[in-house]
Amino acid sequence: MVLEKCREMFLEARGNVVKAMPLLHKIFTEKLYEGQFDSFGEYVDSCGIDRGQASRLVAVYDHYVIENGVKIELLNSANPERLYKARKLDGGVDKQLAYATELSTGELNAALAIKEDGEEHTCQPICRICHRRM
Repeated sequence: MVLEKCREMFLEARGNVVKAMPLLHKIFTEKLYEGQFDSFGEYVDSCGIDRGQASRLVAVYDHYVIENGVKIELLNSANPERLYKARKLDGGVDKQLAYATELSTGELNAALAIKEDGEEHTCQPICRICHRRM
């Protein structure tokens, strides 16, 4: 019961983030924050969301919905951070949506590294105290 309730709440929260994307995109592109805030960053600070996250949400909406005509409801099935990463991969928008829903964040990062460098990266743990590779 508790597990399902918590899961439902997080899925609902994701749905609300996706529903906010068109509004956030409009606020950003039309500079609707001007007059009340000095910058888009200042506006999103007042909303309690991270500036980087807000920029990524705008980029996700722009790529999938504006540029490629994806129905916004389809974005509910994937984590917005994964959608952001997957948009940089080859294969078209349908493949990118599949990557965002099927691959873990680590797998997406590995795919992006291969795309950028042409070679696979290996991860090494880093000490949290001295920041040396272990």
